[in-house]
Amino acid sequence: MTPPSRSSPALAAKRARLAVAELSAQTDDTRIRAITPMIPPACLMEEVPSSAELQASVAESRAAIRAVLNGEDDRVLVVAGPCTVHDPAATLEYAAKLADVARRHARDVLVVIRLNFRKPSHSSEWKGFLHDPHRDGSFAINRGLQLARQLMVGGASTAPQGQARSRRPARRAS
Repeated sequence: MTPPSRSSPALAAKRARLAVAELSAQTDDTRIRAITPMIPPACLMEEVPSSAELQASVAESRAAIRAVLNGEDDRVLVVAGPCTVHDPAATLEYAAKLADVARRHARDVLVVIRLNFRKPSHSSEWKGFLHDPHRDGSFAINRGLQLARQLMVGGASTAPQGQARSRRPARRAS
């Protein structure tokens, strides 16, 4: 097979692709300082493992929430939490106070804590704990993931836990 001549369509197409690639290299990703791979979830789970007790508590909480939503439990479901986590210590303090309220009103209310680790997309400044845990523009996302998991796993003993209750469940309409 003979190589393409200087004026062949194949050579022209190759030159066009090279020109586009050269232009793209000058304009693509001009605001990216670095590319760092994200930690895989399996590695994060191994690094910050949850206990069997915590997993059982999560399952119990989900079952309690389902029971309220399905009308099998006549308590009111309250989902409460800070707008965005920015200070782990303050979040743990909030969780402890919410857990106390949840215990006091457990007969009538099922309290579930909600934690948001990133700011809504309409925010143009700080992007949240996951993206910038040090609040310094470093965008240490892997560190944010580690700290968020540590907070969730470590702080779970403080947070309100959905519990089955001793009070009579709601009657279903026939």
